[in-house]
Amino acid sequence: MYLILLIIFLFFSNIFPQSEGPGSVSALVVTSGLTTIPEGGVHLTWVYPGPDILPENSKYYIQYSTFTEISWSTSNAQVVLSTGSVDPFDEQIHVLTGLDDFLKLNNLDVNTTFYFVLWVSSGTEEILSEISNIATGWITLWCPHVEIYDFIQGSREGEIVLQFYGCDDYIDTYKIGALSGFWYIQYSTDEYFLNWSTADAQIKISTYGFESYQWPAGVTITGLSSEVTYYFRIWAEDDLGLLSELSASATTWAQADVSPPGRVTTIKIVSCGFRHVELSWIFPYEDSYEDGFVYNSSTYTGSYIIRYRNDQEITDDSLWSSATEVLYLTNVEIIPLSSSSTIISGLINNTSYYFSIKIADEKDQWSVISSSSPFAKPFNSPPQATSPQNHFAYDPVRQTTATIISSTTVILDWSEAGWHAGYSRDFDDDYDDYISSYTIRIATYLVLGTLGEPVVSSFGVTTLSITISDLAEDTTYYWTLSVYDSESLSSTTAAFKFIINSENSSPKFPINPLISPTTVWHTKTYSITFDWKDAFDVDTGDFIVGYELFISTDINFSTYVSVGPLTTSYFLMNQTSNPDSLQLLPFENQKLYWYVVAYDSGAPFGFPQKSTQTPIASFYIDQIEEPPIDFQVEPVSSPVLFTKIIGSTTYYIVKSTPIILSWPNPHSQNYPNDLDPDFVYNGNVYYEYVYEYVVFICSATAPFAPEPYYDPNAPPWRYEKGKPSVFFSTSIIVSPPGVAHGSGVDLPIIENMTYYYRIAARSTSNIDPSSEEPWNPFKHHSDHQDKETVSPSTSTSAMSFVIDFTSEAPTGYDVLSPTGVINPSSLVGPIEFRWSLPYDPDPFDSLKHYFLNITTVVPSTQDEWYTFPAPLWKINTWLPDPSISSTTVMFTSPRLTPGVTYYWQLHCWGRNEWDFAVDPSTIQPWYVKPYGFAVSTGIFVISNQKPYKFNLVSPGVPITITPALGVKTYRPTFY
Repeated sequence: MYLILLIIFLFFSNIFPQSEGPGSVSALVVTSGLTTIPEGGVHLTWVYPGPDILPENSKYYIQYSTFTEISWSTSNAQVVLSTGSVDPFDEQIHVLTGLDDFLKLNNLDVNTTFYFVLWVSSGTEEILSEISNIATGWITLWCPHVEIYDFIQGSREGEIVLQFYGCDDYIDTYKIGALSGFWYIQYSTDEYFLNWSTADAQIKISTYGFESYQWPAGVTITGLSSEVTYYFRIWAEDDLGLLSELSASATTWAQADVSPPGRVTTIKIVSCGFRHVELSWIFPYEDSYEDGFVYNSSTYTGSYIIRYRNDQEITDDSLWSSATEVLYLTNVEIIPLSSSSTIISGLINNTSYYFSIKIADEKDQWSVISSSSPFAKPFNSPPQATSPQNHFAYDPVRQTTATIISSTTVILDWSEAGWHAGYSRDFDDDYDDYISSYTIRIATYLVLGTLGEPVVSSFGVTTLSITISDLAEDTTYYWTLSVYDSESLSSTTAAFKFIINSENSSPKFPINPLISPTTVWHTKTYSITFDWKDAFDVDTGDFIVGYELFISTDINFSTYVSVGPLTTSYFLMNQTSNPDSLQLLPFENQKLYWYVVAYDSGAPFGFPQKSTQTPIASFYIDQIEEPPIDFQVEPVSSPVLFTKIIGSTTYYIVKSTPIILSWPNPHSQNYPNDLDPDFVYNGNVYYEYVYEYVVFICSATAPFAPEPYYDPNAPPWRYEKGKPSVFFSTSIIVSPPGVAHGSGVDLPIIENMTYYYRIAARSTSNIDPSSEEPWNPFKHHSDHQDKETVSPSTSTSAMSFVIDFTSEAPTGYDVLSPTGVINPSSLVGPIEFRWSLPYDPDPFDSLKHYFLNITTVVPSTQDEWYTFPAPLWKINTWLPDPSISSTTVMFTSPRLTPGVTYYWQLHCWGRNEWDFAVDPSTIQPWYVKPYGFAVSTGIFVISNQKPYKFNLVSPGVPITITPALGVKTYRPTFY
């Protein structure tokens, strides 16, 4: 098996030998400059070295660079050539083009060295050879070629048409084609000119502006001097900057002037004035052509004519020929597109003029009429002053110009105002207009900036000043100047002002100058601000230098306090001022008088100083807040009322409702109820008054009322020392004044309670400052500190009254003995009855009598103690002494019976109930109601046994005795 495989391998190895790669090219040669090579190309030759025949689809890779130190690689090769089969040692030729584009793209010099390498790639397997040798070379360069073909005169002045042939490469002179670059054209009028150079060429034309293969190429040269011979040379430059050789010379002359100047299209009116018009226009080019192209922009010598019509615009040569000629100038140096102007004078004002112009060149070729015919109407403008501010009033005493004149004579001068006949000297005075006369008018007032009715007028004045006398003192005058020209057209100035002040006048105050205080001055800081209106001085330039304030309690100011000089129209008098406000304390609530004197300065001319006094004003001063005037509170009253006098004190016992608390209310202007003055109206002083009354009521102690109505931090009007169960306190606000007692108020009245009350009058100075009295527009609130401003003073004793609506029996007592089982020494007594002392709850009432009732039957009502019918065992004993708390009763008839239960009760009567009863009787006392009843009914039993056994206590052993059983104590249920 191994032998068979070896034979097969040897067979195929001989039939299909393994191929080798192609050999590297070692003779790569670069050639340039051959006529067969286009510009920018090189001629590459090499020999294929074998060893094998190159099969189909073989390739050559060519890479070039301007540097040798690069990465040589087939992947960077710029050229790949496919080839058929090539035998070993066959010569290979390839012309590589487009290297000039490589130079232009990389901005390289045309003489840059190129380096070339080549690889051979065999067949589709692309078996590469080694890199070839590096061949060096330069690209092929061909200079362009150009030659003048023809030259003729242009159709316009100073114009030549030049035609020429050219090609890109100077290989074949007759190879005509498009040139990528420039043409340089130089010309001279010197036949022997030798300095031909592209640097001095007057014309440089890009060949990109010409269609390809439109030969001969041509260019029109303009701006040359007409009828002058010119000598031309031309060069061509390609896109690599290669220049052709200098062309042969061409000679021709520039076209002569064959056309008139263009028409004027910009004639206009610059200004128009007194009998004249100023025209301006722009000169056209010397030649005019229908295409509008400028072929000759040179300065030329020409002429122009200006004509006008009065009836219509000049729009054609027919109207031009019949128009009036006003200006014809010749030999004028004309610069095209330059502006020119002229003044046409001697015209008639207010007349219509239509103008037109024509231009001629040096050959007297006339343009057509101007494209427009501007309109103007000369006019007369009123006189004007170049320095209108220089109209002066002259003071003849001080010999100077001034606004304030120290004399009743003034000189009005306008010599420096520069009056001329029109709004510009160039428009009127220079065209025979002039000032003919002046008119002066003087008034004492203006109406909306216009002079009022003149008090002085002067007409036809031809001088530049005028003197006016006998003017009024302290008067402001306004004057105007009217100026007339040669056609009686006038201008009037704005009003100028001057003031006559030949002597000093006293200052003045406005009407009612004294502002405050003029009624009542309320203050809490002992400060008063005296304020008055500013005085003024009628003399212009004079001013108020100060004031002096006078204050007195006497309207004749026999004594006074003065303050001054003051520089302000007010003075704050307080505790630190000089004088200070403490000087006014003795005059509290009194009327004070004051006035102010104003002093001027005597300016502006140093006149003697003068003064003026205001009228006298008065005010009341209220620096200390006094409470309302004390008043006497009336005692309490009600439909049923009793009084009780104890010592020097009267007690008021109220027996029914309503309970009325009343007080006097003296509220009138003649009888004020407050010392503090409040305001003055119609010359009358109105005092503060009681704005409201506050009624304080308390059932415990006399009320203290500081002013809780305003000060939230004030203590309560009664200090709470434990709240009793009785009615504590209340306050009733009674307002407005004029009601002598308050309306009904429900109070939790407690029987037999003593109530203390105080009625405090609060003045207007201490009402709630958040509200004004709508019925009193003159009311204003004081700025006194919040404090007690009530009357009567809280230091006085409070009033009181006692509630006794119901007559009540004595109470609060009980029986003490005998109770239980008793063992009297005898059945006839005596037995001592004892009880606690009662009290009478009624105010100012006391115990009058006792009545002791003893029975063997328990009554069901109080009165049955007296009214049980017989047979009833009972004893009724009258005890007239109310101070006793015990009594001894004998039981002789009937006698006490052992074993019987006895009931006893003690009744009592108050003094008021008994004394005010109708025919009270000790026999039938129960008719007097009410009467007192002990809390308990006494119960006792007379023992029916012998005494208990007893033991001797000492010496011996104690024995406890058990009391008898079955004894009960109870209260009656009819209370």
